[in-house]
Amino acid sequence: MIRRPPRSTPKPSSAASDVYKRQEVKGVITEHLINIERKNESENNVKIVNTMHERKIEMYNSADSFLILPGGIGTLEEFFEVLSWKQLNLHNKPIFIYNFENFWDPLVELIEHMIKNNFAGENMKEAYKVIKNHSELEKELRIREEN
Repeated sequence: MIRRPPRSTPKPSSAASDVYKRQEVKGVITEHLINIERKNESENNVKIVNTMHERKIEMYNSADSFLILPGGIGTLEEFFEVLSWKQLNLHNKPIFIYNFENFWDPLVELIEHMIKNNFAGENMKEAYKVIKNHSELEKELRIREEN
């Protein structure tokens, strides 16, 4: 699952477009969002489904890893869902947070705050990896391609 930034968010360098160029990118959108969300012309394959639940199931089943780009409440909701599923041992797929221009610093601090206050275990930090720059992202993608 690759989350792309909304129209008003600056593109996170060329990393996202590099991902789109090198990987097959599958888009899943609900019927009611077709005219609301921007269509990404880089997607090789777009599937239209009826409900958000169908969309999330399709994205989860199709993904071999999760790359969290800067985004909004939907991105956060999907991140926490795959994170909680990983904590429950429902999957072991890698989760990468691309912290472009420190966008996700408050999210990382929130998770640290939950751990500090005993609402999450230290092992939660092992469930995801924060990627700080384009070269780190490239390295992780290369590792994923080789495996």
